[in-house]
Amino acid sequence: MAERNRVTTDEIPEQTMKIWVCTDHDKAQNEAKVASIVLAYNKDQAKKLLDAALLSAGLRGYDMWRYRLSEIDQSRPMAEVLNDGDY
Repeated sequence: MAERNRVTTDEIPEQTMKIWVCTDHDKAQNEAKVASIVLAYNKDQAKKLLDAALLSAGLRGYDMWRYRLSEIDQSRPMAEVLNDGDY
């Protein structure tokens, strides 16, 4: 994982952390075949963190490209293929 594109925060509210994924990023007005994972307390915080990471990676944030965040259900073991390479 490229640490140069990692964004962290020191906010620690008394909540359970959630896992969010995104696979529909934009690069130069075309969907980029990129997958991101975000660990955050809520969807708003996840958007802020992902926007900062996207901008540092040269991708567009939510205001310029309406990406989708999907929450991963942590109540049971699972695996999910985020990007299968089928462009």
